[in-house]
Amino acid sequence: MRILLVNKTNYDQDWAAESLIDVIRPDMHALILPLAYDQGYSSDADIYRERFSQGSAYRYDLERPLRSYGIPQENISFLDYYKDSGNVMRDKIRKSEIVCLVGNDPMECMQRIEDLDLESTLKNYDGVLIAVSAAAKILQDLYYDTLDEDKYFHYEQGLGILSGVDLDIHYMEDKFHLEGIIHSLQERAVPQIIMPEIGGALIDRGHINLLGNAFLADGKDLDEVYSLYEEVKED
Repeated sequence: MRILLVNKTNYDQDWAAESLIDVIRPDMHALILPLAYDQGYSSDADIYRERFSQGSAYRYDLERPLRSYGIPQENISFLDYYKDSGNVMRDKIRKSEIVCLVGNDPMECMQRIEDLDLESTLKNYDGVLIAVSAAAKILQDLYYDTLDEDKYFHYEQGLGILSGVDLDIHYMEDKFHLEGIIHSLQERAVPQIIMPEIGGALIDRGHINLLGNAFLADGKDLDEVYSLYEEVKED
């Protein structure tokens, strides 16, 4: 399995295209699976089909980067879990050369996958797995959500597709992201992939290829992260 981690659907831009031109090929078939329950995605069958109907802004945004790599529209489909049975969904995933997972909230993403009973199918998938935004988080064995004024730091169980690293998405140099990175480096002692908006990572057989402005942090960087945290905390 090749895994592409990105914050949003900008992975057809120059910062990523050079590394992905041989990964996302025009002859491939892609399947898109929206995972969140609401706030921009599906809450029931009618809303789902309206949002992802041909010509909708949501559908266009998700298809656009794949089409930029030459995949024709007829080779891009959406998994309709209001219509397809579990066996049909699992078969579509196995037969697709690209599967794109997308969602806004990691806990909602995990809940959707569990409700659809797709954990094993995704873990054993053998194509190119693209995970956008919160869907990238849940590929880890354990993941934490970005902190805010109302969230405390804790780990949730993920799919276990991606092990031995931690992940910070939509990174910006503020106290919430930096506090999460500090907790991660202290508690798990594994490298952390940090992805600003123009950034991502391609993981192929354990090798991490950083894209755009993404960077790695590990225990050796803890003092520097602490220093940044103290600076932004006082602003």
